[in-house]
Amino acid sequence: MKTTLLISAGLMFTAATTTAQSSLSEVIQEGNRNEAAILQRGSNNSASIQQLEGYGRPTEDNKATVIQIGNGNTASQVQSADVINNVASITQSGNGNSASQFQALSAYDHTAVIEQSGYNNTAYQNQTEVFGTTSNNTALLYQSGNENEASQLQRGLSNNLAHISQYGGRNSATQDQNGFNNFAVIEQIGAHNVAVQLQRTGENNAYIAQMGNGNEHIQDQDTRSIYNGATAVAEGNDNYGYQLQISVGNTSEIYQTGDGNAATSIQSGGSWVYRSNHSNLTTQTGNYNVAETRQYGNSGVGHISTIRQTGSYNTAIIRQDNLR
Repeated sequence: MKTTLLISAGLMFTAATTTAQSSLSEVIQEGNRNEAAILQRGSNNSASIQQLEGYGRPTEDNKATVIQIGNGNTASQVQSADVINNVASITQSGNGNSASQFQALSAYDHTAVIEQSGYNNTAYQNQTEVFGTTSNNTALLYQSGNENEASQLQRGLSNNLAHISQYGGRNSATQDQNGFNNFAVIEQIGAHNVAVQLQRTGENNAYIAQMGNGNEHIQDQDTRSIYNGATAVAEGNDNYGYQLQISVGNTSEIYQTGDGNAATSIQSGGSWVYRSNHSNLTTQTGNYNVAETRQYGNSGVGHISTIRQTGSYNTAIIRQDNLR
């Protein structure tokens, strides 16, 4: 069974091609100058593109493309309500992959791309507004391997970039951006790695790279945080890292080489009214080392700390405090 449903209105191009049996393609378009293309090869694939509104509210110049090669893949794209010049693209090669893209509610000039190859991967992208209009957000998601999971949520203002690349099996990556001019990158190679990035205001940079198995890292740039930078690189297995940044102008770097290391960095100025300007560097080379850095203060001068651990089973704790 092959089913293709096309409903269109306005100036737009629609194409749908299905090969083999039990594929379902559905395209619904209303508005101006929308484009949609679906190509499916294999069996039991399902794809849906919807670009809506158009009754006094624009959905101009949107493009949505779904390409699925393999069996049992599922793809869904929705662009609705004042979405202008947006681009959404899903490419899946393999079996049992699932991808979903959602762009809606006063969202302008967004770009969302998902590419998956392998088996049973799951990807989700959501670009929408919470209060007011969002524009120029970009979400890029690439997964190769089996049973990887990735989620990207951009729900604030403008000019955010989120990038996830995962290669291996059963990795998990989450990015949540709510603000403006944020930059977030996750790169994972191996299996059973977990990475989480939360950016809640603006002008923050976050980078996680994990190579190995069973690593976990969390970066949280809080609602009272701007102009912060967080970097984490882990090479090995079962390493853990946590970075929390509150206030303005903080920099945190964690580098782990080996197995079973744990590093924590907490930087807080208590308020974004004052600059904290804290800086810390943690380097762990070896196995089962523990490092903890806590920096508090909002005088604007900023604390500086460095931890270097070489060998195994070392423990280091630093606390720096100077609140107004």
